[in-house]
Amino acid sequence: MQKKSSAHNPAVCFGVVLIFVGALFLLVNFTGFSIGFGRWWPAILIVAGLVDLLSNRSRWFRGAGTLSLGALFLLDTLNIWDVPWRLLWPIPILVIGLSIILGVAKGRARRKELPMEAAGLDGLDVNATFGERAQSVVDQNFPGGRVNAVFGQAQADLTQAGLANGEATVNVSAVFGSVVIRVPADWAVDLRAGATFGEVADKRPQSAPAAPNATLIITGSVTFGSIEIRP
Repeated sequence: MQKKSSAHNPAVCFGVVLIFVGALFLLVNFTGFSIGFGRWWPAILIVAGLVDLLSNRSRWFRGAGTLSLGALFLLDTLNIWDVPWRLLWPIPILVIGLSIILGVAKGRARRKELPMEAAGLDGLDVNATFGERAQSVVDQNFPGGRVNAVFGQAQADLTQAGLANGEATVNVSAVFGSVVIRVPADWAVDLRAGATFGEVADKRPQSAPAAPNATLIITGSVTFGSIEIRP
């Protein structure tokens, strides 16, 4: 079973926050240093956002939103930037709406099995733009391919495939979309895709087989979306 890193454990994150707060109060008591909580209160939002991000990557959007809001308040209270709240107040509404849409889309992608199409001889080519698309591969010399999801859901089933020379690369692009790639249990997966306000994760119970028969390399990028590897 894949073990959860202590860095992402909520209890550890909460403990770090308590240590930080306690150290601040000790600094005040022993040195008379004035922290000025009246101006630094937005730091609470920043810490809460960081804890959310570190404790559970599936809550990255909420954590990033809380952190960003706290940073804006802090810039304003410290007189670093006179934040134009009269212009920016609709942003939290947009963030909440996007988080709801992404949460629903991600939940559907996990639960729903899309109708599968057979991949061509040239490899995987899935393009889900404002829609849903899925392909399955049975080629024992799978050369790789690409998967794109733009405001859509894409799935690729490689559980019956074999890799040419024991290795293949799939380039993935997810923009406000979700991608699920299913692989055999004895494959290793090398996740090289970058994420900007998104998630790239291997969700298999055992993500690193002891003696992998093949290696699948995932490249590309995620922006406000997700890439998940599943069995």
